[in-house]
Amino acid sequence: LQWNGKNWAMIMLPLSENKNDRINLLAHELFHKAQSGLGFTQNNKESNHLDQKDGRIYLRLELDALTKAVLSDSKKEQKEHLTNALIFRKYRHTLFPESSTIENQLELNEGLAEYTGFMISGRSKVQTKEHFVKTTNAFLKNPTYVRSFAYSTIPVYGYLLSQKDKYWNQKIKDDTNLTDFFIKDFGVKIPNHLKVSVDKI
Repeated sequence: LQWNGKNWAMIMLPLSENKNDRINLLAHELFHKAQSGLGFTQNNKESNHLDQKDGRIYLRLELDALTKAVLSDSKKEQKEHLTNALIFRKYRHTLFPESSTIENQLELNEGLAEYTGFMISGRSKVQTKEHFVKTTNAFLKNPTYVRSFAYSTIPVYGYLLSQKDKYWNQKIKDDTNLTDFFIKDFGVKIPNHLKVSVDKI
């Protein structure tokens, strides 16, 4: 918020007793403070399609595949799970017009902030796996997904991509399509025709 001629980050108390979680939150909110200076427009439009049946199903499938990718120590298996996650994502976008744009705006806003917080938090590899499993499971219990999904998607994609390119986030701009960016940088092959029967997926 703007106060007394300066841009401030506001954080709700009490802070977590867990050091990694505290740092994660503080860095997340400080990223928001710097966001406009980095050329990003803050967008908070809700992805209402994620409260519809197919929106929820294909987001949950994407997150399940991402969790399996994080837990896998095999690069081959990790690539397979990432491919599945991005296929579920692309298919979801074919079901709901403009969903790609709306989701992308929130992921550029909250997703990048949460990725930044996570990377600065200093978690070990074991703690990282535990963190993503815990946060994803907590997210799935939410009654609505329209506002909070970006906290669970971009940090995982970003963490996995950071194993290959530590500074991938420096390539992101306000008009970057994150889905297409990840598909390209992970070297994932997506089928040309994604409108297949749900029974075949």
